[in-house]
Amino acid sequence: MAICKNDSFYLSINERFEYNRSEKDGDYKVSVIWSQEMLNIEVRPLRTPQCTHYIAVDIEPRTTWTLPVRTIRLHALNTNDWHTLTAAWKVLDKELILNRIKADLTQLNGYYQSASQIQCRLTTNVSNDANIFRAILHGACTQRNLKTANLAHLWNVQEEEVLSKAIMLKELGYEVRNINTNPLMNKGEWLIPYKFPTLVPQSIQLYKSL
Repeated sequence: MAICKNDSFYLSINERFEYNRSEKDGDYKVSVIWSQEMLNIEVRPLRTPQCTHYIAVDIEPRTTWTLPVRTIRLHALNTNDWHTLTAAWKVLDKELILNRIKADLTQLNGYYQSASQIQCRLTTNVSNDANIFRAILHGACTQRNLKTANLAHLWNVQEEEVLSKAIMLKELGYEVRNINTNPLMNKGEWLIPYKFPTLVPQSIQLYKSL
């Protein structure tokens, strides 16, 4: 394992989730701080109006893991835009790779057909769609097929809103499946495999429509 180093840089992520790091300019200002107990990743948007909203996700192992810290905190600051949280997840993914800890977030979590190896806790003062992300992060609506009515209940939305919310999640990098993306699934069922955004430019699911 490499020596984990603090870092600060600018970041841009386009609609295909290409990760573009810069030392001069970008859509986000990123700070990566490793301490004895915690990896803290702070992401601030630079091209949107500043506000007092924040989104924080604390990640811990269900049992043990190979990271040299007990907790990971993803901190999207001065924003009510969930894209900023996606950026924080992508930075964490890169940190795992750069420090030779894991190949990606999926390896840290475990394949979705097995029990998740991480547990997440959301803290935020953003009300818009918070119920959806809380259900995802807590694992209430991931790793299993759910009917539209069940998903609507877990998200606290109307059934007719589920499709638009699923499209929103996909635009934020989350893999979302239904019969249109995976013909073997039943009509009216949904699957969100992971608690975090996994789509990258090479993802087949990125180019399928819900």
